[in-house]
Amino acid sequence: MSENKTKLKNKAISGMIWSSGGSFAFQLIRIVTQIVLARLLWPEAFGLVALVMAFVSVANYLIENGLTLFIIRKQELKENDAYSLFIANMIFAFSIVVLFILSSGMIANYLKEPSTQLLLIISSSAILFNAFGSVHKALLTRELQFRGQTVIMLVSAIVSGFIAVVVSILNFGVWSLVIYNVSYQLIQTILLVRLYSFNYRGKIDRIFLKEAIVYSWKLMLSGLIHTVYENIFNIIMGSLFSVSALGYYSNALKIRDGAAQTLTDAIQKVSFPVLSKLQDKKDSMLETSRRILKLSIFIIYPILIGLAATSESIVKVVFNEQWLGMIPIMQILAINGLLIPLHKVNLNILTVIGRTDLYLRLEIIKKFVAFITISLALFVGVTLEGLLWVLFINAILGYIINVHYSKVFIGYGYLDQIKDISPVTFVSTIMGTLVFLCSMINLGSLTLLILQIGVGALSYIALSYFFLKTEFNDVLNILLSMFNKINKKR
Repeated sequence: MSENKTKLKNKAISGMIWSSGGSFAFQLIRIVTQIVLARLLWPEAFGLVALVMAFVSVANYLIENGLTLFIIRKQELKENDAYSLFIANMIFAFSIVVLFILSSGMIANYLKEPSTQLLLIISSSAILFNAFGSVHKALLTRELQFRGQTVIMLVSAIVSGFIAVVVSILNFGVWSLVIYNVSYQLIQTILLVRLYSFNYRGKIDRIFLKEAIVYSWKLMLSGLIHTVYENIFNIIMGSLFSVSALGYYSNALKIRDGAAQTLTDAIQKVSFPVLSKLQDKKDSMLETSRRILKLSIFIIYPILIGLAATSESIVKVVFNEQWLGMIPIMQILAINGLLIPLHKVNLNILTVIGRTDLYLRLEIIKKFVAFITISLALFVGVTLEGLLWVLFINAILGYIINVHYSKVFIGYGYLDQIKDISPVTFVSTIMGTLVFLCSMINLGSLTLLILQIGVGALSYIALSYFFLKTEFNDVLNILLSMFNKINKKR
């Protein structure tokens, strides 16, 4: 293996640990904030904000995963590339905000919740803040500078969380959650601009923007289909069940995503620029993709399976009685989350090699299948839990569809991926079983939760040491290396 390849691989793994560790700390802060706010507010407040964010999230996804991906993938940047993309993003974001303001009344009438009109207008300001800092974030990601991004993410979460809790104590009610979302985006953008600046004056390069649009529009449309699908589910839940049920789902999803989605996104953020540098080397892409998948599930699977096993204890200890309806929802979502890293790795391969047309085709096929299954489920009148299990089935079907092109382009098919994930899945399942068996002991909720966490951590470390030596040693060596660097700086 060449020295450059080794250096790039080590940088990728190190970046993954930094990004994943920072994301875990970030989500821990956000989860603590959510718990405090959940004790101060009511499930309906979270449901109302979830309805509003169903629209804002679509715009934010397009900004974060649209044209900015092209600047990460491009091998060499010219002087006006960043400026051109910055102006394009700001025009796009401003247009969306204006559209939201003009249509806010109709949206509120459709949702049959008049208060959502003003909530939507104020929440949409986060779109502008996000657009302003998106190019800065993309340039940092391109250069694999994740330490600074991690610090920014943590500072933004702490400050916005503190503000939200204070205004909640001052009886701002549902507005506490809106202030939380908007202030986080504002603080993050301010810090990003201070960390990484570029020339805000220049000439718009139309050729560059054309190339970016040609590359990105299929990805943007794919992301739009996926994000609309996810957020329409919020609207369906809020209208067919209740705003309280949506509040349960929204909070459970945030906790689940703290364990799965955010860590997976952090891993993808590191792997995309790394794999982009290897896009012309099939063998290197295959080797790196396998290592990324195995290491990501090594970190994520025990957390998700542990979350499913401890859901009842968690809700009873950290939430109050009005949140008990969240327990079965959290358990199903945790199991569903096991598919997230598999989806991300396979779709990343298509994005890196530039086959955005296939990415779009897959997204259309998967959402068509999902539309059929969800429609049938609603037609027969399934319960909320039943609908969530339908989503899990859709996730499995989507994974089967995604893997096809990984096999075609780099030779990473079903059997290889199942072989790679089986050891971690087996070990994580044993750990989860031991944690669940602890609930048979007659203990108080807090004592039981502490016991479950201890049993889960110790058993997974011990089992990994004996059965997952490669992944265990990779993570251990990188953590030791980071610890040594911190000690040297001291």
